[in-house]
Formats: sequence, C-alpha cells, structure tokens
Amino acid sequence: MKSVKSFFDHTPSEGVRLLIQILFMFSKLYEIEKVSRENEDSVQERLERRQRDSLPVFEALKLKVLQAKNGFLPKSPAGMAAQYFLKHETGLRVFLTDRSIPIDNNPAERTVKPFVMARKNFLFSNTSRGARATAICFTIAQTAVLNGLRPEAYLTYVLDQFRKVGLRDEVVRDLLPYSDKLPDELYVNGIKPKQKKS
Repeated sequence: MKSVKSFFDHTPSEGVRLLIQILFMFSKLYEIEKVSRENEDSVQERLERRQRDSLPVFEALKLKVLQAKNGFLPKSPAGMAAQYFLKHETGLRVFLTDRSIPIDNNPAERTVKPFVMARKNFLFSNTSRGARATAICFTIAQTAVLNGLRPEAYLTYVLDQFRKVGLRDEVVRDLLPYSDKLPDELYVNGIKPKQKKS
C-alpha cells in the first residue's frame, strides 16, 4: 500500500483533483460559517455574509458536482454522492436565503441523539400515555440544554416552583426554558447566555 507521502508525490488523476476541489469548496462554506460565528454576526449580517461569500462558492460547487456526476460511474461512491447533492440541491441551498437556518442539520442530529440512545428504554412504556410523558420530558430537557440550562437543576427548580405556587399559566410562562426570568444558577457555569443580536 502506498504511503500518504508517495500518493502526494504523484500528480493526482483528473477525477481525484475534481474530488479534492469539491471537498475544498465544502470546507470553504464551513469556514465562512465559522467566521460568522466568531464575529457574532447578527442574523441580518449572517444573511449578508452568506449572500456575499457563500453563494458564489455554492454555485461553483454545484458546477463541480455536475462534472463529477458526468465523470464518475453512477453506482460509484462519487457518482452516487453527486446524484444525492443534485437531487437535494433545493434543500441544501436554503441556508443561503434563510438567515435562521444552519448550513447543515448537525444541531438537529445532536438534539435527537439522546432519544436514539434511549430508544430501548421506550419498550418499557406500558401505555401510550407513559410513552407520551417520556417524550414530553425529553423535549423539555433538550429545550433546556439548547437554552444553556443544566437540565437536572432546571427540572428540579420547575417542579419545586409548581409545588410552591401551583400550576397556573403565568407561572408556566415564567418557567419555560427560554424565559428570561429563570435564576442564573440554573445555567451552565451559572452564566445566563447572551441574547443574540437581531
């Protein structure tokens, strides 16, 4: 088997060069998103950056993917990846025009991971009401995490407040995971996350 060094000592084939260019363009799109995060762009600034910087890269990427579709066998990994990209292009490009949508679905994937890990436990929900209660608890816990809260501390606090003041609409509103009325000690490191610029 050739070493990595000997691989790069030789001039890569046209197909390999094309795949490297495609990977570079994907990398460039993520680099632009990283700059946006590091600069703490507002949602409007993020959209402007995407239109200015990401859109030309995406259009060039699409042309390279079309080349790959025509240059690789349809059943090859590269050929199938190119077909997948072109089939889902409309959805893949939504982040360029909707400032609230991330470049990929990684946040959603991370959010559902606990459900996937715990799915065997759901077999022991004896009733549909039990399964529904479990789903509600998972949803509340994950929403707490997404809002920078420590789930166990947050749930303990909420249940304690219900015990003290009862279950009324105005109480529930103030206890939602995204409420600004929650005490600082419920947050990770005791620090309430900054409100995003709008």
